[in-house]
Amino acid sequence: MCGIFGFSLNKSDINNKTGNLEEDISLLYKLSETRGVEAAGFAMQVDENINIYKKAIPAYKMSQTKDFKRFFKSSIENIQNEKFNFIAHSRLATNGVQADNKNNQPVKSENLVCVHNGIITNITKIMNKYGDISVESKLDTEVFIKLVNKFYDDGSNIIESIQKSFKEIEGNANISLLDDNNQLLLATDNGSIYYVKNEDNFVFASELYILRKYIEQSKLKIFDEKLIQHLEAGSGLFIQDKNFIHFKINDIHGNKISIESQKNKKLTILENNDITEKKMKSLARCSKCILPSTMPFISFDKEGVCNYCKNYKIQNLMGKEKLKEKLLELTNSEGKTELIFAFSGGRDSCYALHYLVKELGIKPIAYSYDWGMITDLGRRNQARLLGKLGIEHVIVSADLRKKRNNVHKNVEAWLKKPDLGMIPLIIAGDKQMFFHAQEVQEHYNAKGFMFSVNYLEKTDFKTGFANVNTVDLEGLSMALTKKNKYAMIWHYLKNFMINPSYINSSLLDTFDAFTKYYNKKANKRIEFFDYIEWDEKTVNEVLINEYNWETSPDTTTTWRIGDGTAAFYNYIYHTVAGFTENDTFRSNQIREGVLSREEALKLVEIENQPRWETIKEYCETIQVDFVKAIEVIDNIPKLYVDK
Repeated sequence: MCGIFGFSLNKSDINNKTGNLEEDISLLYKLSETRGVEAAGFAMQVDENINIYKKAIPAYKMSQTKDFKRFFKSSIENIQNEKFNFIAHSRLATNGVQADNKNNQPVKSENLVCVHNGIITNITKIMNKYGDISVESKLDTEVFIKLVNKFYDDGSNIIESIQKSFKEIEGNANISLLDDNNQLLLATDNGSIYYVKNEDNFVFASELYILRKYIEQSKLKIFDEKLIQHLEAGSGLFIQDKNFIHFKINDIHGNKISIESQKNKKLTILENNDITEKKMKSLARCSKCILPSTMPFISFDKEGVCNYCKNYKIQNLMGKEKLKEKLLELTNSEGKTELIFAFSGGRDSCYALHYLVKELGIKPIAYSYDWGMITDLGRRNQARLLGKLGIEHVIVSADLRKKRNNVHKNVEAWLKKPDLGMIPLIIAGDKQMFFHAQEVQEHYNAKGFMFSVNYLEKTDFKTGFANVNTVDLEGLSMALTKKNKYAMIWHYLKNFMINPSYINSSLLDTFDAFTKYYNKKANKRIEFFDYIEWDEKTVNEVLINEYNWETSPDTTTTWRIGDGTAAFYNYIYHTVAGFTENDTFRSNQIREGVLSREEALKLVEIENQPRWETIKEYCETIQVDFVKAIEVIDNIPKLYVDK
């Protein structure tokens, strides 16, 4: 089970011992890791705030990070109250993916914060009984603290609220709670809490052994092992200033205790991820589109309009009739259009294939390159279109085991020394699709090849982070100048020198992929969306209504859901730079006049949420430790945080 521990200390006793206190907390985290290492966090009272910090990494390791030390130090320095109250948690994951911080502890509900050890087995029953309890995570702890909060809101004091909550639960719970008046409360139904106190100070932990070892090795040296006490099963302890009040959790009316019964509505709760989120949201953005100041090579004029907006050229579509004329050039003597169609199974290629067959009466040969990262969802959507439209399908499959192993090696290398400019290396394996496209065209003696690259999906920032400036260039990133190609090569070489892990068996395949991508020759290449308007509503309605096209349960967008890699790299971009492909895509929609800036901001706030299940599936596919990867990404210095 998870480990919980905490303090209630006189600030005067730690004023000159902040370093010692930090070491003591690290020690307790290390000792508590025997109870679980999947995640850790703490909550501490800072006057009218409760500051929360939590990460999906082992407890002791978290306590050694610069981010933790900075957050802890800044919180300590701001304390004005005489009492320092602190509760902490080391997690053994039982419910919910730990990489999602909502599934980690401490857990908050309005002005209450709780850590919990145990498993409550009837949370569904409780939520059904109290219909006004809604949760954001999969934690039984969240249901418990919201139940406490409900009774607290109804006028019960904090002890009565805890007692009423324990009466409702089944299973096991050892809890520590901070409330809104700098008060600390412990309660247990099985006795897994030990504590020691002197006249003014107090410390507790989940196990007797943990507490003994802590006192033995403590830098503060203010506790005596001989004074250790056991908080017995069915009991609780309420700490307010110098008052230590015992109570029974099953005796709601037996405690005539004079304590504050109403919550202090001035209290606010501040989390470390809330701070990051606030700084991300405060990013300076273009006043016309939504590109932020962390976008490579961006600049703003006096009106706040970015250079990407100024250089943008509105798409001039050639139209349906011009497309018919172009396709007529590919028609043989028997009246058949000799066309190979690149078919990924994503929304754009699916819609374009539908349009060719249903609107133009043309049945191309569909071609797909499987490099090992197409998801099962993507394959199912391919099958839906192919079956209903009666389209021949040519699949060129790479050595999937080798490809995935190459991705594994490059991701592992990247995680050792993260660099945003090196992310394209992770997806280099799909670039041979253009080479094989030409082969398929030759094998079928087809006169032309069609792609359905959405002109709104320009993502130059990926090479921009490699110091390649394409802001003034027209077209997609494949149209790099020689100067920019050399700049990109130099960026890669520098990273290879400082991170030799990139020099592995995947290197030849990577080099081959980039060579074929940036030096490919078009052979009567047709871009579908150079002719036909891309309208998101129409695309989605056609695919979902006519083909029962499958969407992903972990995102509201229909873009990139058939490729597991996208969820992974977009999480990196969003975490480190504060934006993703969604921001550049929506910005282009604004420039085209099909979306307002306000609508775009609302959309990306939802679309940029981490796609945890897809990221986890991606990591499992390439055999990379999911938790470790998220830990590394979360600890990369943020471009939007002042150093």
